Amino acid sequence: MTLTSFQTSPRTPLLTAKEVSEILRVPLATLYKWRTTGGGPEGHFVGRYLRFTQQAVDVWFMAGGNKSSSVVVRMVARAAAKAEDVNRG
Repeated sequence: MTLTSFQTSPRTPLLTAKEVSEILRVPLATLYKWRTTGGGPEGHFVGRYLRFTQQAVDVWFMAGGNKSSSVVVRMVARAAAKAEDVNRG
């Protein structure tokens, strides 16, 4: 991706772990625990900082949260993100 395409493509603001815990109304420690046990919305590290997209949080929540489907939801979200990256190409 070139700097120009990065600057001109629409971006979804990234959410911090604290913001996601507030949106979901769960303690921050619970969100981190979900991350270590394979649950919770999909997040990515930007350097040492964990960030989430609103779409990932919404998809995870609408799929039932920390049910067994969360693995499938993560796979779908990853595929969507990869397709989006390819389209930006």
